Amino acid sequence: MNKELEEVKIELKSICEQFTNILKRLESENVITKEEFIEYSSKKIEFLNS
Repeated sequence: MNKELEEVKIELKSICEQFTNILKRLESENVITKEEFIEYSSKKIEFLNS
């Protein structure tokens, strides 16, 4: 079980790093601000949870 948990943690860390890199790129290209992205994401999550 511990090995599986470690694998999931490594995968999650990788996903978070990719997500951060995408957000930084979008910000640098003035596509969207961090605040706008957070607001948009929150609305999407609310929609998916309903």
